[in-house]
Amino acid sequence: MRGDQKYGVEKDFARAASCYAEALDQGWDWGGDAALYWNAACLFYTLGEKERAVHYYRTAVEKGWIDLHQPHYHDYIYREENSEEIRLILAESKRSKNGE
Repeated sequence: MRGDQKYGVEKDFARAASCYAEALDQGWDWGGDAALYWNAACLFYTLGEKERAVHYYRTAVEKGWIDLHQPHYHDYIYREENSEEIRLILAESKRSKNGE
């Protein structure tokens, strides 16, 4: 997701989103780690794929996602400048889709 310059790997949100989707859609979520779904939601939102972003955000919330400030056991959480903006938009989209 973030790339790793020491290995010559550039940041590539499209590739990361594809990898997250492939893994999560097969149930590879490390026992229901909500942060993985948050990451997928942010990546798809960043790519302009709002429906897929809402899908993964909804799943993150169902699995216990609160926000990116909650304690997480790993460092790879989507924490970019637009994280809070994405959260607000996806939360609103989720409510709109559910008719809340």
